[in-house]
Amino acid sequence: VITMGATTATAAVRFTGYFITAENTLWPKGTVLNCRGKLALAEVFEATENYDLSDAGTGATDEVMISTVLYHCRSAGAWTPADVPLAMTNIGGTGETLGTVAKDRAFQWREGESGTALIDRLDAVCLGYRTYDSFDGTIKRTQVSSVPVGTASATFTEHVDIAAAAETKTILEARNKVIVSGYPGANGNAAISYTAIGANPFLVTAAGQWYLTNKTSSAMIEKQATADAGAGLSCEEVANWLLGELNRYREQVELTTPRDDVIEPGAIIAVQAPTRLGLTSRLFWVESVSCSISRSGVFQQVLSCLTGVPLSESSNGAVLSALSTASAWVLSAVATGGAQVSAAPSSAVAFGRTPAVTGGAQIGVLSCSMAAWVLIPANITLSVFAVPAAAVARGGSVTLSGYEHVNIGSPALAASAYAVMPLGVTEADVLTLETAKSFFWQENAAFLLLE
Repeated sequence: VITMGATTATAAVRFTGYFITAENTLWPKGTVLNCRGKLALAEVFEATENYDLSDAGTGATDEVMISTVLYHCRSAGAWTPADVPLAMTNIGGTGETLGTVAKDRAFQWREGESGTALIDRLDAVCLGYRTYDSFDGTIKRTQVSSVPVGTASATFTEHVDIAAAAETKTILEARNKVIVSGYPGANGNAAISYTAIGANPFLVTAAGQWYLTNKTSSAMIEKQATADAGAGLSCEEVANWLLGELNRYREQVELTTPRDDVIEPGAIIAVQAPTRLGLTSRLFWVESVSCSISRSGVFQQVLSCLTGVPLSESSNGAVLSALSTASAWVLSAVATGGAQVSAAPSSAVAFGRTPAVTGGAQIGVLSCSMAAWVLIPANITLSVFAVPAAAVARGGSVTLSGYEHVNIGSPALAASAYAVMPLGVTEADVLTLETAKSFFWQENAAFLLLE
């Protein structure tokens, strides 16, 4: 047990678990104690024989299956299999009875398989339920969605109790099509699957919505549709859950605070940093916590946090997406206030002088090969970037180092050079932007995000 805090009066338990190894240094003399939480036993213990967690097809809930595995890993506390149908305290789950169809073909804890390997297989399909350690040594399993729902256990505010912070937001991992396959039958000839799709304004083509796909397959999913007869998880409900999790922005924040509140993984916190990070009381899941005390006795903790942001809430205000047609690359704008873009020539884009580069958040888009035309939307300032198709290979990456101002109303965009056009400004305006962060290329679309 490790107890830490800013003062003796506020010190609290920060870790309960097992001492694993010690690392000693000669000079300066020091010793590092490596410790692991109570769930570490499940990483070490392996099934000594094949355990049928479905009880020969009688079935059990996922929370009971998790509890059973932890019991055999000496990590279930006072709980025993005699307590079934009740699960361990703090081990939540879907409540669905699993294993009545796939039986031991899917729900067998295999000889030689670690406890956490089986737990991970279940957690992967159980609608966001995750198994983890807590500071007081309790093993918990709770539902963790991309967007936290509930009340924040603490709020951290810039200029008050945040000593340092960094925020990262990305759309590149988003998927708006999810295909889930389940148990194919005893002979493997009864394949079941479900496809869930959703709108994504960043993936729009001239022909309509464009899709990026996530594929998940597990024999632990025993039905195709939720309405189908019988117990068990369905491909439909798993696919719809994953779509809601994946079809959104992913935002991460790492913050350092001198506060010594007991904040543990799985907790929900709020971050109030409107002027520096553009965050106003946004809720985050706490993924990990690192506590430390310096040689001078100063306490601090570093919180690594994660949340999902709805597609409509870009902190940059608008996004462009590059798209392809049979004859040319055109640009599509999606913005608050109904920005519109036309595939027909409206204002041709051409090169002008090199601008002064100053600060200012922008979002850009890569377009390739041919001329690009745009309708300038009202009340919006964005930048359009264009590079030749030969500049990058499929699946490759590129960093833009030179920028050129682009006039409006001149000859078509040259295909062999970089170009930048701030929408809604005149030829005399100075372009403002920062460093290109990343380049994403797949199928017939490319995205460049700047912050």
